[in-house]
Amino acid sequence: MGAICLQEHSDKLQILVNDALEKGAEIVVRGSFGHLGEGAVDQFYPPTVLVNVDHTMKLMQEEVAGLFFHSISLWT
Repeated sequence: MGAICLQEHSDKLQILVNDALEKGAEIVVRGSFGHLGEGAVDQFYPPTVLVNVDHTMKLMQEEVAGLFFHSISLWT
């Protein structure tokens, strides 16, 4: 787990998570980096675990270089 190089990348990760949440995913765990300096906060995205994801979500369609774990049920 490390820093994200560009603010735009952090913004992109949040867009992907927001899209998944709007389509029914849920965050079950979101990590923290503790206290960071004021200027460093936007360069980190906490490790995040999402459930109830499916292939309609951008998070499942695009390459994600972030700290995500998503789970798909293989049985219905």
